[in-house]
Amino acid sequence: MSNRILYQNWLNGVMDSAGDAFQLNAAGWERAIRRMEARESSWIVKIVSVIGGMMATQFFLGFLLIGGITESPIALSIIGACLIIGSLFALRKVDLLIADTIAICAYLTGFVLLALAQNLWKISIDLAAVIQLVLALVTLLFIRHTILAFFAFSIVMGCGLFLFFNHSLLAWVQVWPAALSIALVILYENEARILGLLRKMAAWYRPLLVVLALVFIGMLQLLGKRHLVDGLGEDFSYVSILLLLLFVRLVFQILPLFAVSDRNQRIIITAVVALILLPTLISPAIVGILLLLLLSFRAGDRWIWILSLLSLVVFMSEYYYDLDYTLLTKSYILMGTGAGFLLLYFFTRKKWTSHEME
Repeated sequence: MSNRILYQNWLNGVMDSAGDAFQLNAAGWERAIRRMEARESSWIVKIVSVIGGMMATQFFLGFLLIGGITESPIALSIIGACLIIGSLFALRKVDLLIADTIAICAYLTGFVLLALAQNLWKISIDLAAVIQLVLALVTLLFIRHTILAFFAFSIVMGCGLFLFFNHSLLAWVQVWPAALSIALVILYENEARILGLLRKMAAWYRPLLVVLALVFIGMLQLLGKRHLVDGLGEDFSYVSILLLLLFVRLVFQILPLFAVSDRNQRIIITAVVALILLPTLISPAIVGILLLLLLSFRAGDRWIWILSLLSLVVFMSEYYYDLDYTLLTKSYILMGTGAGFLLLYFFTRKKWTSHEME
């Protein structure tokens, strides 16, 4: 979703909350939006620049290694803390792409140095992960910067996943996609309301959404490879049913966007879609990525939609490959599925045509 749409949704939420007492200077609002668009670069450019900057910071880490500083936990802790604090200060004072890149690289390097210091202090790996998680959350309280929030939330989710897998909780892995799917539905469907109520934290919304979507796709991929991971379990019917219910609900809600407003038609189409997806209950990855695909489509989230579409191709290929059937049976399944989608297309197309003629 573009920043203009994001700001407009936030404004709509504020106007809904304030009511008639709210007065907007439309010309001033438009000028402010244009100034912000002129200063801001795309997410891809910023993240790629940060990745390039992290490669450059390897020389800095090499310098510390040559100087023997990496053998002193006190020196590593001091340098790491200074880098994190300095990056937060720079992000608050300077609003340039190159300055943002340097500050984010310093921020991430600070976390790396603190992790090395924790290793030298012989701190338990669980406690080290908790410290990193809490520190990332604390930094979010001091600055509301989009790219920093993305990496901070990435650290938080990474530490949380590490603690989860380090304690051998693989049997409960289906809790992650279930919780993430509910969180994504809530965030996508209540965007304007969330941004209106928590307008001071608007810079956190988009990074949190992206991180949750990436982790959701990763967990779906893990469920699709459950036969390769020991202790992961085989029964994922609960999460599959939940994802299917959320997807069917979303299909029912989104049909009016395609001029299918009659309730009976919506029920029929939703039932057909549910029947078509019933065989995918053995593979929650497919229905899960379809849910994310529709959520991002309805919200106009272009990058998440593209990522979901690519993931859908991968998950469908893996699902077809993992089917324990002969190639002939697989061909019949593909032809039957294709015929079902074509019938659904012609049915909905006929209804749209008759609606337009009326």
